[in-house]
Amino acid sequence: MKYKHLVTFFLIALPVCIIIRTLQILCTVDGITGFFKHEYRTIGIFMSGLLLVIIGTCAVMCSFIKRCPPKMPKVKPLLGVSSIALGVAVLFEIFTTSYNAGVPFGVLVIADVFGVATAVFFIVYALKMFKDFHIKRKLYIIPVMFFMARLVCVFITASSIALIVDNLFMILCYCSLLLFMLEYAKFANNLDVDMNFKKLFIVGMCSILLCAVSSIPRLIAIISGNTAVLHESVASVITTLIAGVFISAFVFTAYGKDNLLVKKHHKARKTEAPGSRTDVFYFEDEPKEKRQEK
Repeated sequence: MKYKHLVTFFLIALPVCIIIRTLQILCTVDGITGFFKHEYRTIGIFMSGLLLVIIGTCAVMCSFIKRCPPKMPKVKPLLGVSSIALGVAVLFEIFTTSYNAGVPFGVLVIADVFGVATAVFFIVYALKMFKDFHIKRKLYIIPVMFFMARLVCVFITASSIALIVDNLFMILCYCSLLLFMLEYAKFANNLDVDMNFKKLFIVGMCSILLCAVSSIPRLIAIISGNTAVLHESVASVITTLIAGVFISAFVFTAYGKDNLLVKKHHKARKTEAPGSRTDVFYFEDEPKEKRQEK
């Protein structure tokens, strides 16, 4: 499936998901208890199912992408701005957010230590996007550790209110962020190169949708005064939103025309060994005449 068709579907799905989720929070969820209002329970469940279907459809469609980015993006100012914003947001969240008393002390320490390290990492990565320099590949594992600890903290905190409607998309969002950071680290370290470009794109696009669904409607609820349904700090909501912006910048930069090639296999010529094949790389939208010249 062509990249532009996937982007078109994504650009349609994004505002639709935000609108559905916003209407669900404002109209079908009880602002005091956080549960569905009795008279709107069926509609609320239908909206949740519809959101999951849209996000699942996006994941399936993205699995057919043919674009294969050969390398990490280099000097990209827009990606640098979003990266430094994410670093500042993570640092702000670390010093302003408190979790449930049931969260083990060791997990909190890991979240704080790797949270600060993650903030520093994204600020350094932002500088790399303005002037290219080498970052040790092993350092890309730092965000994975932070988002893993963050997921554990949020899951334990939310377990006491497990029936709250909001938790479904909150946990899904944090899981998708963890998976993206994992695929992001694997991509930076050239691991699983045969399939990583697909998994990175799938997880990235789904993460953007889930980050938008988990943050923008909540911010609208805060502005409207319906804050009772907000079961995490405002700092966490802002971090989730900025994380979605960073992932958007990374995905659309990594899979942009300037940073990717498409691989096509040709059958062996008469002068080549039987059964062998030649891999030809070209841009997806490149004219066929130029492809043949290669």
